[in-house]
Amino acid sequence: MSEIKACIIVPSHISSVERLTYLQQCLRSLTNQTVKIPVYLSTSFATDELKAAFDAIRDDDENVVVVNRNTQLSQFKHIKAIYDEYGSNYDYFMFCDDDDLYHRTRVKRFVAEISRLEQQVLKVGSKQRVLCVLSSYTIQPGSILSGEGEYWSYCLNTTILKCFFDFLSSNSYEEDILNHEFADTIFVDYIRKIDYRNYVHGYITEVLYNTQKVG
Repeated sequence: MSEIKACIIVPSHISSVERLTYLQQCLRSLTNQTVKIPVYLSTSFATDELKAAFDAIRDDDENVVVVNRNTQLSQFKHIKAIYDEYGSNYDYFMFCDDDDLYHRTRVKRFVAEISRLEQQVLKVGSKQRVLCVLSSYTIQPGSILSGEGEYWSYCLNTTILKCFFDFLSSNSYEEDILNHEFADTIFVDYIRKIDYRNYVHGYITEVLYNTQKVG
């Protein structure tokens, strides 16, 4: 079984000390995974004081790559920036909001499911590719094409991110979408409209993710 080349993208803008605390907890949940994969934090800060405070409390973990942006970026501009800079190194991408937590076995479960799907494709000699693994949110098993979900529910093949960003770049409203408050919803809707005949996908019934929304 080949090594699964996967990473986690964390988009972040820190506007308060409270958000800084949640980010620290978020990163610790990612670095404490039973199966470790690289974490890419793309972040900006409302003030120099908040950046200094983050630098003072951040854990020195070689598995976490922190990229500080000079200007505030939207959630999906952070994601696109990381993809543009590091996307060629990975086959799969996971996501986490900067105020949320992974359960300790979340990465392990996703990687195991991807491995199972890749072996399944090889065994039958199919030309299909593994599209994604989706964890439970409000979507029920087998209904990946409908219902409600969150972008962090997915571990996506890099092809999907590339196609999405290429699609946006070919339209005049790229900036509007990337800056939109609900860009994540637009992204999930895009995933659901993919032609699934060329792909296989997996499903994990547990959520393995804790939301901790702050204002």
